[in-house]
Amino acid sequence: MTNISSCNIIGQSGVLKTLSLRRKCFMLIMFPALVIFFLMISSAFSESSGSDSKTTFIFIQTAVSGSFTPISGKTGEFIFELRDVSHDTVYVSDRPERIVGAVQTGKFLKGFDFGIDNPPNAAVVLTEPISSEQDVVLVELTQPQYDEKMRKLTYRASLLGEYKGLGLKSFIARKDESLPKEFRSVSVYIDDCPDNYVRCYGGYRGECRVYCGYGTGGKVGYCWNWTLWGCYPCRGDYTSRCTGSGGPCDKTFPTECSNRNDCTTVTSVSCF
Repeated sequence: MTNISSCNIIGQSGVLKTLSLRRKCFMLIMFPALVIFFLMISSAFSESSGSDSKTTFIFIQTAVSGSFTPISGKTGEFIFELRDVSHDTVYVSDRPERIVGAVQTGKFLKGFDFGIDNPPNAAVVLTEPISSEQDVVLVELTQPQYDEKMRKLTYRASLLGEYKGLGLKSFIARKDESLPKEFRSVSVYIDDCPDNYVRCYGGYRGECRVYCGYGTGGKVGYCWNWTLWGCYPCRGDYTSRCTGSGGPCDKTFPTECSNRNDCTTVTSVSCF
């Protein structure tokens, strides 16, 4: 049984455990509030994004405090630090699926694509703002560094000039130009996986598949796969584009890719 007002929890053994108000109470209150909030506004990002679309997600991280530290010589770029960050990253899906769950923050950071070529967008929202002119800022996030033991998470953040997506659409009207250098009670809403290329691999060299090129000629929609805990092409298998006429595995490219049966779609390879 949980008593929110005092944040005392009675365990199975009947022993009363008093938890840290700043950390545990914040998370007990914020988790359901964040889920309800996104179920209410999910229609803002329920529009179709094309043939590659399927279930899309917003990812929510919360922290007791944080800071923005300007990077010297880089206008609009900051080191964004979250302190006493939540152990789990909450994910909420677009309707009609209404999938709500959580993944360990460390696991999420390993599976999500924070590449500098096409970084994800995020809304940084202060839940205890000093003023309405400094409570929401839209940024791009790269280079996450997570210290699970210290409960500290840092990103490299760049101010976002114009947002054209759907997932963070509800924050545009509240967008500010800056946030206080130091702040408390912060929530970070991260947009779904950025678009990326489909990479084709065929044959083997030792224990690794050989990279044969891109299979679609351009970037395609990537979506969060909540069973594999990572960003993968929304449409799934693009093998036909890898092996089709003009594709990187159509027997006209490197000899390692000559066997159509060995060509497949994967998003990364670890041994080169």
